[in-house]
Amino acid sequence: MRRIKELTSDNDNRKVSIWDKLVPEIKTLYPSNKRLAIEKAIEKISVFDKNLFYPLIGEIFTDLGLNIAVTRDGDTNNRADAIIIHETNSIPIEIKSPTEVQYVNIKSVRQALENKIVMMSRCFHPTTTETTSLAVAMLYPETRSGIVELIEDFFKTYNFNIGYINIKDLLQIHWEVQFEKRTFDIKDIYILRGQFILNK
Repeated sequence: MRRIKELTSDNDNRKVSIWDKLVPEIKTLYPSNKRLAIEKAIEKISVFDKNLFYPLIGEIFTDLGLNIAVTRDGDTNNRADAIIIHETNSIPIEIKSPTEVQYVNIKSVRQALENKIVMMSRCFHPTTTETTSLAVAMLYPETRSGIVELIEDFFKTYNFNIGYINIKDLLQIHWEVQFEKRTFDIKDIYILRGQFILNK
């Protein structure tokens, strides 16, 4: 297992940069205390507005090896907050910063549906009907939010998959890819419907 002090290439330095920024004491926590490092990162992220949170989401997905574009604020032609660009399965992303809303909610799921409709109709990037439209927020929805039922209604009506993931799971994936040699592929999310389930 690689230690932070052994990461010397420009590429590796870039990879640890989000942890350096979010958890300044990262070198004292790595590699034995992943849980505490993620908790400290979440504590710092919890006050981020969209100007900080959206680029962070972009950086996380980039470090996972995906080609992602974070949309410019005020770009009304491209409804999604970000897009994972892929040769066949591009994924629009609806992002909710902690200062906007803490949980994935009904509104963010509806906006994810709108993102998918816009992407399919305007053909910004290649995608398919079954390719997911993703929502990202700090926390997963509350149990009785009605989101599961709404997502199933959208699938039955439009045959569109709407998926969602929280920041904790994204940070855990990022940590494991960067420091524990876990692999991540767009196939892990490209037909996601409902909540992302992190494989332990």
